[in-house]
Amino acid sequence: MARPRSRSLAAMLTALVTTAVAVLVHPAAAHAYPSGSGWSAYWSYNTANVAHLDAKIPGVDLHVFVDDTDSGYRYLTGQVSDTAADGSCARVQIHGTLTGGQIEYTVCGSGLNHLFVDFTSAEPLLFVVQRIPSGSTTVASAADILLPSPVTDPGVGAVGTKAGWWYTSSVYYKFVLARSGVEVNGAGTHIPNQNARTVVAQVQNLNSLGCASASLSAGITSTSRQACGTGTAEQLELPIAIGNINVNACWRSSLSLSTRCLTTKIYAPN
Repeated sequence: MARPRSRSLAAMLTALVTTAVAVLVHPAAAHAYPSGSGWSAYWSYNTANVAHLDAKIPGVDLHVFVDDTDSGYRYLTGQVSDTAADGSCARVQIHGTLTGGQIEYTVCGSGLNHLFVDFTSAEPLLFVVQRIPSGSTTVASAADILLPSPVTDPGVGAVGTKAGWWYTSSVYYKFVLARSGVEVNGAGTHIPNQNARTVVAQVQNLNSLGCASASLSAGITSTSRQACGTGTAEQLELPIAIGNINVNACWRSSLSLSTRCLTTKIYAPN
């Protein structure tokens, strides 16, 4: 049975860091993830069928509006900016996950922006931001975020649907996923002197006619929880998460027996 929230995410996070450090008693070498400052990827529907997407890594800043009011196409209006004077370029790639189509924009020079207007078919889109040394094809750092489509996933375009993550300091991050019936909120932090992070989350059921669930995974480690009944919540955690962290939030209707999910991938700074 689902239970009310008993501990704050902050308290859980503090306990997890203590546990993780105790488990990693014999680290092979003191080596930590680079700073997470400036890393984020997030989208939301604040207006029905119009999404706002932001993605940032050091040196790259992407802002896009995606208009889904035409069921046959997705209209994009956006800007990619180069925000670092390091001799590298900012690039965004937009991939159609069903058709395989790709759009790409690159801008080089600190403070320079590239504005774009384009359209794609009505399919899920994977937005990839990359930092690339000028004159090179080597990607120095990157992150991506998937924006689902209301055409292939009914209900996604409703106001309040959202998913993403953001660093609030060099080592601390937060994330959220929400759609009709379910909301997941979470946080995590870098484990000192390790290429690893902790992650804690709470999944809340927002509708009495079904169950909300969430899962966390990183590498071969995973966990999941389910909350059934309006207002009920469950907590889940990974004491040690190595690499990128995948978060899923799902709602299963007890009437139609259909399941609708959202996903986001919390990148390890690279």
